[in-house]
Amino acid sequence: ISSPSQRLQRKQRRQERLQRFLHQHGFAGVNDKSNCPEKLYPIHAASKCGDHGMIRLLLAAHADPAVKTAKGHTALDFARGLPQCETRLHVIELLRSQEKTMAMREFCKMNA
Repeated sequence: ISSPSQRLQRKQRRQERLQRFLHQHGFAGVNDKSNCPEKLYPIHAASKCGDHGMIRLLLAAHADPAVKTAKGHTALDFARGLPQCETRLHVIELLRSQEKTMAMREFCKMNA
């Protein structure tokens, strides 16, 4: 069992990692698009890299996994383009599970 200070340190490290990723890829925030012609979002960049850890951080920070690029691509589309490997499967599974969660939330809202 971790102490509150250990949990706080882990949270700070995750936040620092997220901020470094955003800065390195030229994003101001988790739902801000890039200036490149395709208008990528951070979730797309992490998906193209196969970085499921970063995708988790972005999703925890409320990044929209369903957002599309200017060419109509989603993060899941980029994940499907990764080479066949275990990382690709993890990224696809993570993004699919998030889609199902979002779909259920929308369904519940419609029936409320």
